[in-house]
Amino acid sequence: MTRAEIEALVNQLGNVHTVLSAADPQDKAEVYRRLKLRLTYQPEDRLIRVDTTLHPGAWGSGECPRGDLNPHPLDGD
Repeated sequence: MTRAEIEALVNQLGNVHTVLSAADPQDKAEVYRRLKLRLTYQPEDRLIRVDTTLHPGAWGSGECPRGDLNPHPLDGD
């Protein structure tokens, strides 16, 4: 997608918080499922914990998109 296409999509969505707040619970669950979000309510603290799993293939077979930022010593050093 181009930058303009992404911007148009975001503008079309409007305020995501408002949209999700008013969404049908089944539709909201589907959005969270597709985003691979797991929400856990912690009633004692009145908090919601959000976890996600990023697919390693999103960056090209699990490699860092910025290259190897963890230098390794050469063999024998």
